[in-house]
Amino acid sequence: MALLDLHGYYIQDAWKEFKKFVDECDEMKYITVITGKGKIQEEFEHWVEVNPMLKSCELLPTGGAYKVNYKRRIK
Repeated sequence: MALLDLHGYYIQDAWKEFKKFVDECDEMKYITVITGKGKIQEEFEHWVEVNPMLKSCELLPTGGAYKVNYKRRIK
């Protein structure tokens, strides 16, 4: 399991870390991203929508983290 904890980051830094992490974990089916419940969470679903490598995200029961699914890659 790949886990990225963005809780406590400034929003611009969190966006950069998220993009880098998504690229580094491109062989995974999904990743887990902790956003906390503040500004990053408000933006997060949009970050997933605009990333061409990602398919969807779902808020986990904790309310401060997401499961992020990669698009299926055709080999």
